Amino acid sequence: MRNFNKLSLFLMKVLEIFLLVLFFVLLVFIVKWRIDHLYANSINNGEVDFKIKDEFIKTKTEILGLMGKTDEEYKIPVVKEREIEPNKKESIIINVPANTDKDSLGEILMSKNLIADINEYNRLVDDMGIAEKILPGHYEIKEGMKVKEILSDISGNVLHEYKFNISEGASAADVGNMLEDIGMIESSYAFVEKCKEMNKTQFVPGEHHVTMPLKVAKIIEQITV
Repeated sequence: MRNFNKLSLFLMKVLEIFLLVLFFVLLVFIVKWRIDHLYANSINNGEVDFKIKDEFIKTKTEILGLMGKTDEEYKIPVVKEREIEPNKKESIIINVPANTDKDSLGEILMSKNLIADINEYNRLVDDMGIAEKILPGHYEIKEGMKVKEILSDISGNVLHEYKFNISEGASAADVGNMLEDIGMIESSYAFVEKCKEMNKTQFVPGEHHVTMPLKVAKIIEQITV
């Protein structure tokens, strides 16, 4: 019985030593795998597909080489080129039903967090003159779009910046004809009549930048004294 106990203790001690050695070997192997993985990536352009099974093969090849049983050299696995994701921008789709008016559109945009101030929204719609031009449909609103761009899409317009020069002492008719010629307004006559109605006759000379769509009255406000 005493001999059996001694044998049991001896076997337990051997097993304990074996487990410790096995743990140490596994630890060394994992560290070696990570070092080899980092090294393989450092000498290649891209991401090396270097898995644990590759480390087993590499280690086996190295051991056989040290024992003189093989002349083969381990080759690093095929390199996978890093795939760069395109710069995607998030977008949302809004639905504008038929017969949507300015107020209803404001509620839709507010519910989607596309506008923050309903009063500023109403002012912009009025300045652009699109209250009666809202078109039903589905619209893709991309991240970063400005409110003016959104309203331009929904009203079937394209934002366009016009650049023009006004000469010193130019009359309303002169300016109206020029704006009609460049396609900024439809009628120079209506422009002149609006100038009279607003009592605006003195135009600021020099270069002007006006983004359309914009009501004629707002154009006049921007370019007159």
